Amino acid sequence: DVWFSDGNIDIVAEGTSFRVHRGILSVHSELFRDMLSMPQPGGPESVSCPVIEVSDSSSDMRHLLLAIYNCHPYFEAHVQPKFGVVCSIARLAHKYQVRGVLDDAMRRVKSIYVDNVPDLLDAINGTASTTSSCPGYRDSLRVLELSRLLGDTSPLRSAYY
Repeated sequence: DVWFSDGNIDIVAEGTSFRVHRGILSVHSELFRDMLSMPQPGGPESVSCPVIEVSDSSSDMRHLLLAIYNCHPYFEAHVQPKFGVVCSIARLAHKYQVRGVLDDAMRRVKSIYVDNVPDLLDAINGTASTTSSCPGYRDSLRVLELSRLLGDTSPLRSAYY
């Protein structure tokens, strides 16, 4: 899982610890960079590392960290992760300001929830060039939530359809 023996910070979500590297988090996440650059008060510490407790689900945090470390090829063309996983990665990437991962996740979302009518009709008729599976009702709700969160209306036409 996401536990690097040479890591120097623990992220804890729902009681699950992820040992990662401050430097990696700081390079990829503006929020973590700002947070980690401030002197930390005497907060919780594990045996050898400072601890950051987050309110996110452990599953969502695991997927985000795997995407940051590129340990799982979520966004490669031949990989078809569950759409809910892609949406949770996008949501946390937005929250923690992980721009590269957010861009990759939204590119995947927009490859399924297209913005132009010809591509939408191809997707509906099953003639689209994408290999993605047809999204379901819950996926559309996730896209509506993401669109609202990010202020990106481009996937809405497909989500409403």
